[in-house]
Amino acid sequence: MPRSTLLQPWVGFINVFGGWYVQGVSAIIVPTDRRDTTLLTNSLAAGWWLYRAPADRLIRGVVPVVEVHLRTPLNNRNRDGVVFVPDMLNITSGVHIRFPFATLGGAISVPTIAPRPWNVEALANLTIWY
Repeated sequence: MPRSTLLQPWVGFINVFGGWYVQGVSAIIVPTDRRDTTLLTNSLAAGWWLYRAPADRLIRGVVPVVEVHLRTPLNNRNRDGVVFVPDMLNITSGVHIRFPFATLGGAISVPTIAPRPWNVEALANLTIWY
């Protein structure tokens, strides 16, 4: 059975404007097996510090965020092929809540172009700093 390794060089940025921030990342995902799909990915996010508290508070911040994620396959684009990977453009909206040693986040993501692999996606994450 053939196995493929995925190589993913990327470049990103972040800019902060007062209570606002914008960040983005672009990457290419290149498999070592040419039968796999090569992808371009681009993501752009913007957030705003709705609430920011001193360090002695339990909730230190609330940050609403909106994101756009674009996936563009460079091969395997034929719907009748053995492997078919469609273009995807997802819009995600959510919120991050900052605690002294963690961030809790939740979001909803919606694909915007057909074929849509799902109608809506719910996301949750917990980041613990140590």
